Amino acid sequence: MLRKLTAFFMIFVLVLSVCIPCMANTDNSEYFNGDDAKSFILIESVSETVLSEQRSDEKFKVAGLSSLAPLLLVCEAFDSKLIDKDATIKVSQEAASFGGVSAFLENGENIKADLLLKSAVIICASDAIYALAESLYQNEKAFLDKLNSRLQELSIDAKYESIIDSSIALSAKDLSKIAKALIKSEAYRSYSTVFYDSITHEDGRQTELANPNKLVKQLAGCVGVGTGSSNEAGYCGAFAVTRSDTTYIAVIIGAQNSSKRFKLASEMMEYVFASYKTANIAKSGDVMAENVDVTGGTLKKVNLTAKDDCVLIFENGTNYEAFFEVPETLEAPLEKDAVVGKIEYRTNDGKVIGTLLLSVQTGVEKASFWDEVFKIFRSWLHA
Repeated sequence: MLRKLTAFFMIFVLVLSVCIPCMANTDNSEYFNGDDAKSFILIESVSETVLSEQRSDEKFKVAGLSSLAPLLLVCEAFDSKLIDKDATIKVSQEAASFGGVSAFLENGENIKADLLLKSAVIICASDAIYALAESLYQNEKAFLDKLNSRLQELSIDAKYESIIDSSIALSAKDLSKIAKALIKSEAYRSYSTVFYDSITHEDGRQTELANPNKLVKQLAGCVGVGTGSSNEAGYCGAFAVTRSDTTYIAVIIGAQNSSKRFKLASEMMEYVFASYKTANIAKSGDVMAENVDVTGGTLKKVNLTAKDDCVLIFENGTNYEAFFEVPETLEAPLEKDAVVGKIEYRTNDGKVIGTLLLSVQTGVEKASFWDEVFKIFRSWLHA
């Protein structure tokens, strides 16, 4: 029989999504015009709850946004100290050969890794990303193996054939996952909000770095992520905005022009921050139920913890309730982190709007015959 504990939260709000990502209202035509793009998605960053979307699973060639995946791998390498910001990197002919968006690196040039990182983050410079990728894994194949493995970890069905792969097709949902991972990177955040800067080359030349993402300057809280455009892809952009403790990510593919791309992104962000509030209910590992009874084990009681982070998203409306569903007694053996219960969040009409899984904080072995004998003996001594 389940123990059902109801916690009443007297907050006059309607919760649209909690804990496990689910679909929110996708018809927001009153607030922004989704027809200005071929595809888009708007999500809350922690839970990946979808607030609005249009053809978000359809894959497109996304022009310069294809550089975000290799940029992610490079930034994570800085975070884990695989690349030292103070290291000097010698630019290869292959890296220097990239045109388009570049830091104008020259073959044989020696340059600090930090200057390459700055160029890679602020303008997504292809030559800088390539030079860093080469320094990290020495050859393209090793980098691509790691890159494609990282995409699998992010549940992205795509395969890069080259480090700077302009032919790769990615969906808005794919790009939102990459953007979410990028904004977690300390190396990425060190330059992601810089609108204008420059680097000085070994021979004294200077390259100006003007961030093509105008929202970094124009929209409060914008922390990246990138833009791109081509005749085939149209105007694309991935944008992350943080205000207080809340971050939303918007990805736009195939806008008709640059102005409409930025206008749509701005309207989406202003709409979501004006319409919703978030509450961090639990972090993974937080104790949610204490001293649950255990039978047949070496421990008599265990705590249950949140399996994942839990974020609620609110819009003015109505109340919600949280229902704990946990067995009255757990039976050993129990593995650490095994899921044994849940908390369901429901609206007043009983609709389940989110679920937080509960797992065992400490593993419990099954008690042996002699364990049971000692238990009886100890009980007798304390009687």
